[in-house]
Amino acid sequence: MRLPEHLSQPLPLIEEAGHVYLSVPRREAERLQQFLRENGIRSTACWSAATREARLELWQKEDVDRALSLIAEALDANGRGARGQPVGVG
Repeated sequence: MRLPEHLSQPLPLIEEAGHVYLSVPRREAERLQQFLRENGIRSTACWSAATREARLELWQKEDVDRALSLIAEALDANGRGARGQPVGVG
């Protein structure tokens, strides 16, 4: 799966009450969730009508670095150059 050209890296990480979320573009949430699922990372898509934002809640906190790495690799494969190193939580 190719990721959209406008998607930037790194994706913002949010940690709340022991849960880890990736803040993602609202229109790309389902596509990114599917991309991660295809690579063995399960998540729940969460949308906020009030803020018009979307997040992917990772089911396993250990998957954060891997999820960011997969997205960074996919972006690099799209020919957009290095995007920096993924940053883990905690």
